[in-house]
Amino acid sequence: MVLGLRTVQGGPNQTSAGVRRAYRFELDDARMLMVELALQMYLTEHDRLPETLEHLEGLIDRGHLLDPFAPAGQWFRYRPESTGARVYSLYINEVDDGGVTNSNDVYGGDLDLDRYLHRWD
Repeated sequence: MVLGLRTVQGGPNQTSAGVRRAYRFELDDARMLMVELALQMYLTEHDRLPETLEHLEGLIDRGHLLDPFAPAGQWFRYRPESTGARVYSLYINEVDDGGVTNSNDVYGGDLDLDRYLHRWD
């Protein structure tokens, strides 16, 4: 099974800046969740996490690894760690803050899945 999303008809190409930003948020959220799911599938199959996102080939469409907030063509950031892995987006400031989120500033820092899940708390 290869994970994928359906393309939204029309997309954000002819819309206001606010709608384009909202589209990027939703795209970021959906893609990040898909990457996390693909990582869990990889872990189940190999009993370890991959060294890079490139190893998810065959589990997720490569286009869904693209970070909507990064310059064109850049994937989400992925950092394997001793206790798991960190997947994050550059988020609104479009700067790689090393995966550090800023819980005091909704628009500062990077966005990882934990911050996404608790964004509305």
